[in-house]
Amino acid sequence: EILKDSEFNIRSELVETEEEAVKAAKRLKYPVIIKNTVGAKSLFIKKVENEKELRKNFREIKEGIKKQSAEYTLNFKKFFPKIKYHDPKKHLLIEKFIEGKQITVVSFPGDKKIWHIPILCRVVTAKESGIADTHLLARTIPYKAGEVLTEKIFQASEDTIKRLKTKRCGTHIELLVTEKNEVKILEITTRLGGFRPEMFKEAYGINLFRILTEVAVGKTPKIKLTKKCAVTAVEKFHSKSGIIKSITGVKEIQARKDVFGFKQASFIGDETGPASKGHRAICSFIVKGKTSKTSHEKALKYLKKIRIIVK
Repeated sequence: EILKDSEFNIRSELVETEEEAVKAAKRLKYPVIIKNTVGAKSLFIKKVENEKELRKNFREIKEGIKKQSAEYTLNFKKFFPKIKYHDPKKHLLIEKFIEGKQITVVSFPGDKKIWHIPILCRVVTAKESGIADTHLLARTIPYKAGEVLTEKIFQASEDTIKRLKTKRCGTHIELLVTEKNEVKILEITTRLGGFRPEMFKEAYGINLFRILTEVAVGKTPKIKLTKKCAVTAVEKFHSKSGIIKSITGVKEIQARKDVFGFKQASFIGDETGPASKGHRAICSFIVKGKTSKTSHEKALKYLKKIRIIVK
């Protein structure tokens, strides 16, 4: 709603019922994205091509959110009782699908000035790598987009922050760059973004938490970057829903010197499955490389070494 008249906006409509979703999709024209209004990690998000797919996924996502809302959605009523928000159990978002590359920016709005970390992060979706799921497969820094496009990306980020009137916080901004180099805002949240503190610390020796603290207390943050390497963060999901029977390859990956930040969230006996069905990543880790290309390629190679069997 805040970006309604912005050139960086992606058309979308908030819906509550299945019929409202069908009407919204017809207005926006297929393909569209149907997704939850609250949450993270690209859970409960699906691209649909027609009304039949829309109806099927509307019901599945609604049911999934009802079952897992306690774990996968933010409890705003408890922590932010005065903030108005769209109830994730009632509302879904229908958004016009636009093809493009996902880029993210980390920014820190102060009282009168907005500080941007001048490094772009390239996000590769599962779909881009030929995986039939909705999660963000890999996040890599640094990403070079060219001087003109980079300026436009930061312009879009700054414009959106000013519209939201956020101050003294960290912001994670996801943008989409189309084939025509148009820049669109996918998401903006007052957080630093998944893996970003660890990634920037390793690649550039910069502490995002320190910068956040300085901005929060009204100080001018000290942003000094010294590039040490490129890094790629990846997450492992399973393509089918089920109970984990076995997991192999974890110790091999953990032992590698170019891997850090390994976290395992699911184990033998736990339920797992694709992100599109509301499941969390089984594990995640970050890989170092001399260049963005090498860190990305190694990360995808290591992901394949972790084998999971479900029943």
